[in-house]
Amino acid sequence: MTSTSSAGGCSTVRASAWDPRSPTALMLAGDGGTSGSTAVAGGLAAFYSDDGVGCNEYETAALIRMLDSRDAAISAAGTIGGSGSGSSGDLRALSREYRRAVRDCMGGWDEHIRSTAADAAAADDAAAADDAEAGAGNLELLKITSAIIHLSEIYLLPRPAAGGGNSNTVMMMDIDDDSANAHDANLPGSVTADTVRYLRFNHLPDVYDAIGTTAEEVERMINSEQPEHYDGDGGGGGGDLFWNLVDAHAMRGCLAEAWAVLTHHSAVRRFSAAAARGDLDGVGGGAVGAAAAGAAALVDDPVLLEDRDAFAMLKGLMFCAPIPGGIDQANDAGLDSDEDDDDEDNAEMMGLDEAGGDDYTRLVAGVPRDSYKMWDGGDDDGAASGGESGRAGGRRNDAIPGSFHPKAAANRHRTWSALVNDAVNQSGPLQSLTRRIPRIRRLLSILGGRFGDSSGVSFRSWDEALVAELLYVRPSIRPIDIAVRAQIAMKRHGLDAGEDDSATAVEGIVLSVMRGDAGSAVISLQSYGGSSGAALPATMASLLCDLLTSAGRIQPSMLTYDLQTNLQLSASASILSSFASQSQHSVGVRLSTRLLLPHATPANVRVTSTLAETLGRHWPRTDAEARGLLSLCEDLTLRGSVRVADACDSICWCRYQHHASNGMAGGAALWLLRGVDIWSSLRAALQEAKGEPPSLLEVELAGSSGRRFVTICTETSRALLAELANSSDDGEALTHHHKIAKDMLEAIMEGELAHLIRRDQSVALLQHVFDIADATVANNNDVIAQNIVNCLGERVDAEGDGSVKILAPPSMHANLLSLALDVLEKENAEVDGTIAAQEPRSSSSFEVNGIQALMARFAQLTFNATLSPEMMRDSSLGGKNASTLLAESSAKLPFEEQRMRKELCNGLMKAFVSENAKRKKDASDTQRLDAGIGRQVDLMLGPSM
Repeated sequence: MTSTSSAGGCSTVRASAWDPRSPTALMLAGDGGTSGSTAVAGGLAAFYSDDGVGCNEYETAALIRMLDSRDAAISAAGTIGGSGSGSSGDLRALSREYRRAVRDCMGGWDEHIRSTAADAAAADDAAAADDAEAGAGNLELLKITSAIIHLSEIYLLPRPAAGGGNSNTVMMMDIDDDSANAHDANLPGSVTADTVRYLRFNHLPDVYDAIGTTAEEVERMINSEQPEHYDGDGGGGGGDLFWNLVDAHAMRGCLAEAWAVLTHHSAVRRFSAAAARGDLDGVGGGAVGAAAAGAAALVDDPVLLEDRDAFAMLKGLMFCAPIPGGIDQANDAGLDSDEDDDDEDNAEMMGLDEAGGDDYTRLVAGVPRDSYKMWDGGDDDGAASGGESGRAGGRRNDAIPGSFHPKAAANRHRTWSALVNDAVNQSGPLQSLTRRIPRIRRLLSILGGRFGDSSGVSFRSWDEALVAELLYVRPSIRPIDIAVRAQIAMKRHGLDAGEDDSATAVEGIVLSVMRGDAGSAVISLQSYGGSSGAALPATMASLLCDLLTSAGRIQPSMLTYDLQTNLQLSASASILSSFASQSQHSVGVRLSTRLLLPHATPANVRVTSTLAETLGRHWPRTDAEARGLLSLCEDLTLRGSVRVADACDSICWCRYQHHASNGMAGGAALWLLRGVDIWSSLRAALQEAKGEPPSLLEVELAGSSGRRFVTICTETSRALLAELANSSDDGEALTHHHKIAKDMLEAIMEGELAHLIRRDQSVALLQHVFDIADATVANNNDVIAQNIVNCLGERVDAEGDGSVKILAPPSMHANLLSLALDVLEKENAEVDGTIAAQEPRSSSSFEVNGIQALMARFAQLTFNATLSPEMMRDSSLGGKNASTLLAESSAKLPFEEQRMRKELCNGLMKAFVSENAKRKKDASDTQRLDAGIGRQVDLMLGPSM
């Protein structure tokens, strides 16, 4: 690549190339830097296409987990990312895996920021404090993106129908149809519990922050003698802190936590202490009744007994509340498998199990303890029975099963609300308790859904008001109506998201997603970090778009641009640049490749070309990294992607250069053969796509790796042969080239295509030359002669085009003939008796056809040398005689022509003699064999003795 620049009317051409160590750096050759460039080593300047914003260890772990979850879902259920593919349950489960990875990322990151801030404050380090503050800001943006995905999962990823059906569209249904077959994305109450949990987890602040207090202040209040009258800093005097805390818990549906606060009321402490002393032994009464008539009490205090029964009734109403989302916030994150949903364990942790077993399970007649599970689509039969199946069964189910009846859930909620109102309006212990403790009446107003001015109930924010409304007033609301109630709540708190700009962006996003606007969810993720160059937010936006496209919420055919591909490429660029800025190019390339792989189809040229370009510009630093990338792209190669195959071939070439530069011939050959394997697989795939049967006898050594492999085999053969022919050398170079040839042949035999690659002309030539070297060391003239003939003889390419070929190129003929001359002279010396240690040979190493091959190559060699007809004519005109021509010719050959001619003639004579002797021997053996068989036949057919 070259670039042209002009200065003062003069144009200069500067060399440029992508830095193989960084996919975002363009290097320019020159003396100095250029505007906008960064100086690098070697007098080069580098331009960076994207500097990136980095990616810390928590974000990296989240990226890897998200891609792992996506890949596992694809392998289990098929492609995720195409319109209409994948089941709804799989999509929701995959969305939860994404959020679980992000949640763990935020937890670790938040802990790190707090630790950094504390250390910076202790050391008075302003720079570290600024870094911690910037990290906290980025973490807040990440929390917003996680909340958007959570809300999109509830409203945009539909629940599958029972039996594995797919409900991708919002349909209207008959409101009177309460049958098990009425499975509908707009079923009344079907998302109420999830919405409550979403608001509590993502929008409502910590309850202490909501009422303006701290955990330390609450602890001091609890440790006081009368917490309900505590006049601390956070309550404003008159016990407001105690009751504000109870009301705040109740407004968000955390009735277990509200009761945990009420247990510290002085009245509860009083009768609890009496019960602990045994003063109430034998006194009747239960969760909903007064003291049994005629019971013998150890104390005569009607107020204490009335308080006990009133608070027992209040506890029963709170613990049996069939409100959506449950009475605590144990699983508000919506990640089922991480939290323990065992209600008894939660209650025991809060010290709430003093009521006993049966009383705890069924505290109010007609309202089982786990009735809240009906809003989650749980086992209604198990819940109604109050047995183990109801308590231990799964709390959530993505499907809307046949046991989920909106009317049944609504009736259970109405029954409970009536009990709450009756407890206040009818005479009894609880009504008496409200007269003595008036703030109890406000708590019951919250539970009864009475939020008017007369009740004294007021909300601090729109989300708190919406949660209370969904819990106590409209639990059976349709999903499409929740956005309307949310907008009303926002208006009451000064936020009009539909008409003016007073609403914040987050509230507007919430309303859009609740209304089913999938595009706004994706665009919002882009706004909150997806377009900033940060790897994790950009990847979250891309993955959410894939989910929504699979669910049919985004229809690519209805868009004027390819939103899904744009987000994927943007996320890929963010990953590459973020890790490149940290000098972690290998991690960025691998994650980017994994992100794009499921979408690199023949129809998606942009993704495929981007993937190929990224891999083609990458220089893997280890064999393991290269093998990992090739393994990821193997499926694309088998599907016939030429561009990806070329990029994989480039990776093999990089590893070859690394091993070759370090003198590791075997490793270099292995990587070249890996490139050959890639092209071979591609060729087979393309032949199969065309309907042609794949050829098992042909290996196309294409690509840079294949071409270089052929060249190396030929050069190694030539170098080794030259050292063999040069007998005056000390042998060090011969040993070196022999080792290279051995390593290469061993690498060839280790490959899966060894039986095919050995058919290639360059590989066969290398094998023959290597065998000649081994036979030379062993002084085995027969093996040397056989391999020389194999290299110089003519053969018909029966498996190819049928042409006549010679294995060795012409440049190697002279050295091969020189080795043949040595063999012929040794045999003549043995026959003449000049070698006393050996017995005279009676046969020749070269057969007649072998001598003929040697003569033919010798004739071609001398014809091309000084004895050619043209040279003879020119020399005769110049006055040169034959002896001068022979001297000039011998100077250009590694042997004397006269010696070669003589030995070839002697060798041909011996070959004829040897062949004739062999023929006579074969004929004699055949006659004896025939005679032996005749004698045996005569004996068998002759008369018996």
